[in-house]
Amino acid sequence: MDIEDIIAIDNELIEQLNFPLEEMCHAIEKSNYPKTLEAILMLQFNITFLKNGIFKTAEDENYYSMHVLLRSLSELFIKHLYVFLEFCHKKDDSIGIEYFKWTDIKEYQDYFNGLRKERELLSKEPKDFNLDEIISEIYSGYAELPKNEKKDNKYSFYKLLKYVNEKLSIKSPILTNLPTDYSIMSSFVHGGPHANRLIMYNGANEENRKHEIYQMSKKAYQFSIMSLINTFVCFGQTDSKYLSYIKSINSFLYKIDD
Repeated sequence: MDIEDIIAIDNELIEQLNFPLEEMCHAIEKSNYPKTLEAILMLQFNITFLKNGIFKTAEDENYYSMHVLLRSLSELFIKHLYVFLEFCHKKDDSIGIEYFKWTDIKEYQDYFNGLRKERELLSKEPKDFNLDEIISEIYSGYAELPKNEKKDNKYSFYKLLKYVNEKLSIKSPILTNLPTDYSIMSSFVHGGPHANRLIMYNGANEENRKHEIYQMSKKAYQFSIMSLINTFVCFGQTDSKYLSYIKSINSFLYKIDD
């Protein structure tokens, strides 16, 4: 089995799911969990975009770019799994509301900190603005939160990874190996020396390079399938027809060889 086989199998599944996934977009507003289902579905779509990008770079044997994309996909997969587990536990819309609130706040913080740094680069005086006041206009009560809570990145990769590992009764190597895998992939994101060593080694070892490319493609496929199962479980809480797809989706997990 090779990358073309993975892509063909994946295409077979996606063909079966195109219609229900389109339906889900319209089902969100009518549900009792609009924010949670929106978070789940948008993360699912983004996981699919990254998976497709990994397949394309795999076909091109672009070993470097595959690592960068797979790192991003790993982050979204863990976020998706976290939202799913919290939704299963709370069975209300609070996790979706909190997810959008804190990820939005983090992006505002990053943007305005970026403005400060931009002015430093231009040797300009720092712009006088109160970030707490700006965010409080969007999220009431933010200014009164403790400083450590404002600075805490609730959705950092390792925090979420630790959380999902504690919640899951079965310890899967695909999750427990992620800290070291993530570290290696980060070297590619930052142009580190370990990435360069791997590129040189696999450039001289075609068999190993092809094996690594296949394994990364397989992991992207598995992350996508597992997220799809959880997406359909979540939407199945609003309409049981979505639950009827889960058995078929699950069968695709086992169609890829080692």
